[in-house]
Amino acid sequence: MFRRHTGFTLIELLIAIVIVSILAALAIPAYSKYVQRARRSDAINALERISALEERFYFQSNAYGNTVALGLPAGANSAEGYYNVSVDALTNIDGSAGYTLIAVPAAGSPQAADTDCQNFRADAQGVRDIGATGSAYTPDDKGCWHR
Repeated sequence: MFRRHTGFTLIELLIAIVIVSILAALAIPAYSKYVQRARRSDAINALERISALEERFYFQSNAYGNTVALGLPAGANSAEGYYNVSVDALTNIDGSAGYTLIAVPAAGSPQAADTDCQNFRADAQGVRDIGATGSAYTPDDKGCWHR
């Protein structure tokens, strides 16, 4: 007689597809934000590395130097290439003697979509702040400098 069919019905298959798509719709944006936050450490590491080079240069020559004096290429990139780092000024943010370093997302970098923490800035006094492209820098109230 009766032959028992094994497998899934169309309704069961559609329910499984709906459940998987709901989970994917929730998980993919959360994962993207997590990856974006993790890539911020590339800028922080680059700024700390160049800051250490500045302090060593100051110890040797009693002055702060630009990227060329530090032995870096003019358009120095971060280690992973997500940010371009530059010595913006050989003064601190408040105008005293020192240096100001800025890390901006590299052209075509996925970090350009990070609207919360686009540009990182640090100076010789240890002042760290953030800013969006074309706007003023503000204190880091979003926790961008935290790893």
